Amino acid sequence: MGRLWESFRERFAGVTPPEPEPAPPAPQEPTLVPEKRFEVKRAYTAEPLTNADRSELEEVRNSSGYEVIRAIMERTCEGFVSALINTNPENSDAVLARHKLAHAAWKFYESFQLQVDAEININRVQREETQQLEAQLKNVLNPKMPDLSDPDTLNRLLDPTYVPQPDSPATETINRVVTQPKDRPTPLEQMLAES
Repeated sequence: MGRLWESFRERFAGVTPPEPEPAPPAPQEPTLVPEKRFEVKRAYTAEPLTNADRSELEEVRNSSGYEVIRAIMERTCEGFVSALINTNPENSDAVLARHKLAHAAWKFYESFQLQVDAEININRVQREETQQLEAQLKNVLNPKMPDLSDPDTLNRLLDPTYVPQPDSPATETINRVVTQPKDRPTPLEQMLAES
């Protein structure tokens, strides 16, 4: 047997025996891949509304149609609560499931209302800020002209040595601001007394 083994080794040197064929894969049940109908976005990753979007939203919010939509949403949420109340209390799984649905519906309704109100408030604040900036810019570019029909104004503008008349409103204002009663300390005296 030694000679037979030697001849076998010489003849098949460097040849490896073929590997056994793998077993065919077991048949798998077809899996259903759900169709992706929408992409879930978090509120903090979503694009913010533009000013035009906020203005349109405010117009819709102020219309009578919005109250109809709000009433329908509220009625729908009340339907979920009615379904919860009418559920057999012995079936705790059904009660829990309907409670979750009713809770989610009301949370959606509240969140929707809060987001609409928040976007409208952002729009109002931005509009007020814009109006204030425009008013300030208008005053810088076109300052208010003094009342030239008032003789004190004309004298004050034209005469550098002008002193207001003793009975004029300007004199009363100056006297009220500058002169203080003797029994009342000045702001400097108050500050020194406090320290």
